[in-house]
Amino acid sequence: MKSTMKKINFKEIQIETEVDVFQTYDLRKEVGNLLFKQATNLAMDELSRRIFKSEGEITIEDDDFTELLEALKTVIVYRALRAIENAAKDIEKSKKAKA
Repeated sequence: MKSTMKKINFKEIQIETEVDVFQTYDLRKEVGNLLFKQATNLAMDELSRRIFKSEGEITIEDDDFTELLEALKTVIVYRALRAIENAAKDIEKSKKAKA
């Protein structure tokens, strides 16, 4: 079984703002700060900082991505949460998969 991670660029998240109308948003600061406030462990604290400071795509462990979505569920609008889920691409985990 292949282990996967997610690759996502929080600087270019496509959010549906009206029915079938999408706009690109830079969510690094918002998601980074929201996750920082919701962090219950060191991994989420570090992930919040990586998102906040990212300049492009970053890789996230599948378990951490699931925890990220759970943490954001109560503090972010549904369309933005769905856009983050849709922007994440599965990649095969390799020994040098950190970004």
